[in-house]
Amino acid sequence: MNNNMEHRKQGFNEKSIVTIIFAIALLLPILATAELNDGLAAYYPFNGNANDVSGNGNNCAIHEATLTTDRFGNANSAYRFEQCVQI
Repeated sequence: MNNNMEHRKQGFNEKSIVTIIFAIALLLPILATAELNDGLAAYYPFNGNANDVSGNGNNCAIHEATLTTDRFGNANSAYRFEQCVQI
């Protein structure tokens, strides 16, 4: 009988661990996104302009660079700099 109770306790612990891991897996993307946006000053997604889409209004002006195709073949998703400039 004692052996049977020991087995039940172990089964409960295994289920609890699986449940906790599952809950963490569901919550992790939400927590990671919150940390990524916390303190974000600007976000430039290379979508054809240099506008800040974070909502903070830190838009830029493009000088001596042209839009080009990125390494994945997406048009207007990268900038080509003709000369070295400090940013």
